[in-house]
Amino acid sequence: MFEFFIALFGGSFWGAKLHSEKKQLRTYDKKYADSMAAYKSGLAKWESQVVDLNLENELSRRLQEEPEFYAATIQEMKDCFGDMFIDRIINGYRATDYSTTALRYLLAKRGKLRLGDAGSYGIGILGAQKDSTIDMHRWEKEVNFIKWIDLELQKNGVDTELKFRDGSTVPGVEKDLCEMQQYAGGALYWTYTQEIQPTAEEEKEESLRGMVGIFILIIMIIAIVTIVKLFI
Repeated sequence: MFEFFIALFGGSFWGAKLHSEKKQLRTYDKKYADSMAAYKSGLAKWESQVVDLNLENELSRRLQEEPEFYAATIQEMKDCFGDMFIDRIINGYRATDYSTTALRYLLAKRGKLRLGDAGSYGIGILGAQKDSTIDMHRWEKEVNFIKWIDLELQKNGVDTELKFRDGSTVPGVEKDLCEMQQYAGGALYWTYTQEIQPTAEEEKEESLRGMVGIFILIIMIIAIVTIVKLFI
């Protein structure tokens, strides 16, 4: 009889342990799947708000093919930003070509972003050389321009959250904008996630799992009490 209860107790214990491990694995898998679903759903929702490829392509074409439109846009930007006008192309190589910056400006005025800027990478910022006044001023211009884009999105009714990804660490540490160190390199980007609530079926399944765990625990308690009574 004693061996029977030992076997019952041991089997119940290892059964409960195995059940717990499987439950933890299922929980991890579900959280990972939910996280990926939230990312994809959030990205699709975000891009539907801030990306207009037809508009982007049309403005890009006009900036490249219509010199008058290009010149008027650059002058408008100089009037808008004054001394903070960006005199080099962000993420580019030709200091005399402002077409990408101008495209960002025109889209932002309409509450939109370039498709490439709306993604998780955002807009890259080259860290400034702290022994160079010119380079530090360049950094300030770029950062202020991206902050201006963010404000334009908000003016157009887009709920935004601009964050900073530190380029000095691998992988880049994500920080709130207020935590961004002056003259640091990395990327400024917009977040886009949404919470996924469990469905009724998922809640029911989780409830059943809990009931199974409670049942196994009750069996273990009964077995222990029975063994104790035998030896009293």
